[in-house]
Amino acid sequence: MGAARWIGRGDKNAADGAAVDMMRRMINYARNQGIKELIGDVLRENRRMLKLAEVFGFVATPAMDEPAVVRVSLPLQSEH
Repeated sequence: MGAARWIGRGDKNAADGAAVDMMRRMINYARNQGIKELIGDVLRENRRMLKLAEVFGFVATPAMDEPAVVRVSLPLQSEH
């Protein structure tokens, strides 16, 4: 995704900023499209992504079918 180009350049702060911006845009877009919930699967070892999901309010639960995966979900409620 967008953060990968910054990681490849060794700029961790820019990569983190790009990841946060991209997540914020994705959530806002989904909410504006009337999507009720975002669900994603994250490798358990990907602690940075799990932390980002936590910061945005995603709830993490074990993926029942894959022990190496954590399922994250975020209910989206209309702001109206």
